[in-house]
Amino acid sequence: TFYGGVFQWSFREAGGYLIAYNQDRPLAGVFQRARPADKPDAHPRWFGYISVPNVAKAERAVTAAGGRVLAPAQKLPRRGEQSILVDPEGAVFGLVKSSAGDPPDFKADPGDWVWIQLVSRDARKAAEFYRGLAGYEVVENVQPNRVSDFVLTSKGFARATVRTIPTSQADVRPAWLPFVRVANLGDTLAKARGLGGQSEER
Repeated sequence: TFYGGVFQWSFREAGGYLIAYNQDRPLAGVFQRARPADKPDAHPRWFGYISVPNVAKAERAVTAAGGRVLAPAQKLPRRGEQSILVDPEGAVFGLVKSSAGDPPDFKADPGDWVWIQLVSRDARKAAEFYRGLAGYEVVENVQPNRVSDFVLTSKGFARATVRTIPTSQADVRPAWLPFVRVANLGDTLAKARGLGGQSEER
């Protein structure tokens, strides 16, 4: 209800799993799970998937570099093979080898994912972790008033940025933060607040 109201996404159920659509384009999945009894502070989150040629090999690279596998590789009908992991700092991400191949790069429409950023305690170390995992080129941002410290690129396109969490923000946990393109930021924020959302400045 919240994301449909904010971004005009529609949802279709697929065996206990909701698929979100922007117009007719599938762009996300939503599933519900019980809060772990041993983690009372666990909370909902968005995370993205990295396309890799071999999921099992990439899993081994993650564990060798200090990450963990949360859900091991499995093959899904009309999806391909995927797994869910955490990097050495605890940021959740997925690996996927799509049975349909990677979609082409295109300009995001309003309601589409348009960017993703990793917030990390050590941006340089985190960027090197993902470079080793997926072969990204790591480009350092040397601008004096930069927001992010590194850009991850592949095939000539910027794919993500990595930002260092200020030491003063001890409550911020390392995580991937995806962005949605909107036609009007003010209108979208008003819709989100009206549906119970909150905005934070970090």
